Amino acid sequence: MIYYIYLVMYILLMPAHEKTFKRYDPDQTMLMPTDMREWLPEDHLAYFISDIVEEMDLSAFYARYKPAPGCPPYDPKMMLKVIIYAYCIGMRSSRQIKIATKENVAFRILAAGNFPDFRTICRFRVDHAESFHGVFRQVLQLCTAEGLVKMQVVAVDGTKLKANANVTKNRRKNELEDEAEYYDRVARRIIEEAENVDADEDEALGEDDGNPLPPDMRRRDGRRQRIAESLRQIKEEERIEDRRRREEEEAAKGKKVRGRKPKLEKKFKEICRNPSDPDSRVMMSSNGFVQSYNAQIVVDCDSQVIIAEEVVQDCNDEQQLVPMLKIVEKNTGRSPEKGLGDAGYYSDEAIRSLKHIDLYVATQMSYDDRMGVPLRKRKRAPSLREEMAAKLRTEEGHALFARRSRTVETAFGNIKENRGLRRFLVRGLRKVRGEWTLACIGHNLKKLWFKRSGSSAILGKNSTTAAIIS
Repeated sequence: MIYYIYLVMYILLMPAHEKTFKRYDPDQTMLMPTDMREWLPEDHLAYFISDIVEEMDLSAFYARYKPAPGCPPYDPKMMLKVIIYAYCIGMRSSRQIKIATKENVAFRILAAGNFPDFRTICRFRVDHAESFHGVFRQVLQLCTAEGLVKMQVVAVDGTKLKANANVTKNRRKNELEDEAEYYDRVARRIIEEAENVDADEDEALGEDDGNPLPPDMRRRDGRRQRIAESLRQIKEEERIEDRRRREEEEAAKGKKVRGRKPKLEKKFKEICRNPSDPDSRVMMSSNGFVQSYNAQIVVDCDSQVIIAEEVVQDCNDEQQLVPMLKIVEKNTGRSPEKGLGDAGYYSDEAIRSLKHIDLYVATQMSYDDRMGVPLRKRKRAPSLREEMAAKLRTEEGHALFARRSRTVETAFGNIKENRGLRRFLVRGLRKVRGEWTLACIGHNLKKLWFKRSGSSAILGKNSTTAAIIS
């Protein structure tokens, strides 16, 4: 008791002091650590990605570079680390990545004193679009070795992602031909003006002093090339449809059809293409008709790891079930035990082609608590669609199918919402596939990083990663 009395007296009699703060002097110079690994925590994602890429087989990237005079290119290993880390944290703009290599500590560590220009970053992403799939497969092998890919239940789904093009810029065949003719007239006028200027200079200065028309003046601009590509695609689609209808007519009559080819239906005369990105298509989405691509993934339902990725031009998913599960077998070397898909993937042909996989595919877009099974009894033998509906009605089928939305939809939500990939930055199917693969690589690497961080198994130089992905 006496102790507390003395303590209170001391506090009351203690002289008042001014409030103090920790020292803050912006002009104070300091010596930064010489080891960059002291700049970030040991288990930081940047170090994890750096160690993963160091052990990868990047021969496909290095094979594109040939000895040449001039400034040497940036090391593909460094570029890949920077771009993969950027996609892991949802940064896709090449200009933002360029700024981050100077202002962001993690990017500075990965770039190791290099500051690539945004054009260099963009070209690297475009030039190596096909090679990214090899990186995806190596990351998938690491996920498999870590026990994240069990291949017991997989789910397939697709989402419409906006293309780098405006849906209002779609043009019909006749409109594209008129636009191409307009650009031809503009190009001819420019060339004629240049030739007239050259003629005047030749007359005033002599032919030796006159400058001939440079070859660059005769080059067609990129927009005219895209218009030509749009017209080519329309004509090719018309030709394919024309041949299909002719074959159907010959099959119905049982003999070859003579005379003129059957005329195309009106809807095929109204085929449109977008000159900004001829490979993109107008697709129906939750936001109405959008100029977009159809991005596909297959995920392992136990871990949400993406085991197959693809981008297609089809407006629906009916023809994608078989190709996507074939990609799964190619990437992993084995077939999944069970496969899940929504009603957009159902077709009798696909179900027959995948008899070795226990499939649970919805048979209609909307269904009741019994998964759309017909209520009335049928005396005849059930069709393949009815058998699938009855399979979904079982307790096992209901429980398995319920996992689909919690797994594959979550992966899409992570990529689109958390990492902001709702619209592609590049144009053309080949480039778009490369960007989608990068997004899937980032998704899987984050899954692997969380798994290893949770088990305190931080990847190091002495790990067995090289043996796993070799």
